[in-house]
Amino acid sequence: MVKLNRIGVLKSACFLGIFGVFMGLIFALILKIFSFIIPLIFPSLAGISFMSGWLSILLIPLGYGVLSFLIGLIFTPIMNLVLKIIKGLDLDMEE
Repeated sequence: MVKLNRIGVLKSACFLGIFGVFMGLIFALILKIFSFIIPLIFPSLAGISFMSGWLSILLIPLGYGVLSFLIGLIFTPIMNLVLKIIKGLDLDMEE
């Protein structure tokens, strides 16, 4: 049994930022696919598009990454405080 007492703030924020970029990329690609499909199904909505341009494939992941990084910077110290209060988190790991 291994006990987790503290998580590095900057490492956690970087991990969450990179994870956010990948999640944003997946979301942007799904949005792009729907922006091609919806006008075929509903021709009256052909002129309406929400962030369906090619720039959204760059902007959405960038936004998700920045917001995830900031959330990591804010919530990791809170998690460390909770871990200190509850005297760590037990992890079952194999060597």
